[in-house]
Amino acid sequence: MTRIFTILLFVVAIGLGYFLYDSIRTDINQERLITSTEERVIRKLKMIRDAQIAYQAVRGEYTDNWDSLLGFIDTGKMYIVQKRERVITLDYGADSTIVNYDTLGTVSVRDSLFNERKYPDFNLAELPIIPGSEGKRFELFADQITKGTGAVVDVFEVKDVHVINPERRGDVGPGPLRVGSRTEATTQGNWEF
Repeated sequence: MTRIFTILLFVVAIGLGYFLYDSIRTDINQERLITSTEERVIRKLKMIRDAQIAYQAVRGEYTDNWDSLLGFIDTGKMYIVQKRERVITLDYGADSTIVNYDTLGTVSVRDSLFNERKYPDFNLAELPIIPGSEGKRFELFADQITKGTGAVVDVFEVKDVHVINPERRGDVGPGPLRVGSRTEATTQGNWEF
């Protein structure tokens, strides 16, 4: 009887050991998946931020339209500007600065920001797609807000709407990965704080 009981306990111990091992392995794999996916999301958010900053520099405002942003990346041009300053001392001892801007030419947005050297696997059509989301797009927002001083500033926000990390869901925690803000003039991502 004790031999049967010993064999039965041994089988139960092996089963519990395997269950514990499998549970830990699953948690580790899930954590690796979350980390890997968030790194890919952050990389895309940085690319979109670069595109929005260039768009705003050329067009004077941010865009909330994916077609406009993608078209700008594909065919848009950025000016190459040289800034020269000259300081002149006036008769009464004060300094006066004269600033000259010379436009030297243009460069393609795609060649400048998304070249092969910087992003060897860049795919323009996939830029708005959230990694690991099966085709969902980042939420793209752009507007102008009035600050307390009465100044009107451009703002944009790009947000991950397919949150894979349970710590970023809901009202508790850092929230979904995003770059920019709807209420502040910033181009920082919430992972950079």
